[in-house]
Amino acid sequence: MLFWIIIMILMFVAATEDLFTKEISLLLPASCGAVSIVYVASQIIRGEGGILEAIASLIPGLIFVFLAFATRESIGYGDGLMMLGFSPVLGFEKTCFCIVVALTLSSILSLFILVLGKGNRNTRISFVPMLAIGVGVTFLAQV
Repeated sequence: MLFWIIIMILMFVAATEDLFTKEISLLLPASCGAVSIVYVASQIIRGEGGILEAIASLIPGLIFVFLAFATRESIGYGDGLMMLGFSPVLGFEKTCFCIVVALTLSSILSLFILVLGKGNRNTRISFVPMLAIGVGVTFLAQV
């Protein structure tokens, strides 16, 4: 639970930075990654998890990093890097649930922006805040 709380704090710091600057510093995904390394090591030491589970949890983040490259940053690298940072703590299934929540929220926000005439299809929306909410919802769903 402590690792979840640390990840949520880092996610909400990243979300705030992403909202105001439309980018995040590399220190935040690196911090999430450090927390995840300690988490995975503690899981292995206690015999409660394995390295294969941690590697599998990285798949969604790797997909987002590839999409950032393939779309020339229509999806930012920071989104994928944040996922790579927090996903070992959440695990593969919870990371996927978090992404579904984030994509649903960003779709709803996009619809509001379009309906209210505040933007067009090229309007950039910060995704890390949606991920932060997704992490929070995922945490509350498991408690």
